[in-house]
Amino acid sequence: ENARLNLEQVANGIRLANTYRDEVIAVGVGNETQVFWSAYRCTTESLIKHIRTVREAVSQPVTTCDGYEFWLSPDSDKVAPEVAFAAVHIYAMWSKQRLENALAWSQEKWAQVHARHPGMPFVITEIGWATDRGNEGYQAEGILGPWGEQPQEVFYRTVRDWANSHRIPYFWFQAFDEKWKGGKEPNEVEKHWGVY
Repeated sequence: ENARLNLEQVANGIRLANTYRDEVIAVGVGNETQVFWSAYRCTTESLIKHIRTVREAVSQPVTTCDGYEFWLSPDSDKVAPEVAFAAVHIYAMWSKQRLENALAWSQEKWAQVHARHPGMPFVITEIGWATDRGNEGYQAEGILGPWGEQPQEVFYRTVRDWANSHRIPYFWFQAFDEKWKGGKEPNEVEKHWGVY
């Protein structure tokens, strides 16, 4: 059933990319499908198959979006030649980093993925800082904080200044909170990454 749904999503993505050529600047095939912690893992071979299908059907650059952990793994060596650029997610907050170390840690991960894949274009497709966190599961022990609007602003400004000064393309995660994400707890961290 999941394989069928994946094929439907791939076909729909191709249709949308071709219908809205002026709006769609790149196509991401898969989101966090390769990292060890993902609930939506697929095989590297399956991912490559889908990337090739999309690449043959659209004119835009094609990539896959995944955590820095994947881009540092041996499996990423198989995927890198298949994509126009690598889309990497870097989350200091999810990785037990305190605010004062968050930018340096993010810069280190960025440098490591570049060293693993020299000459390959990279885009940070997710980086951010949450404004709240829950009291259950990994977030209760893995997010050391601080969380809130002021720490988010500090991290946002430091990331923005670093990325702009080094001409690093990035997408801040994210504009708006997503109240539907995560568990039932209202302060669940997945719900609170938006700056608005």
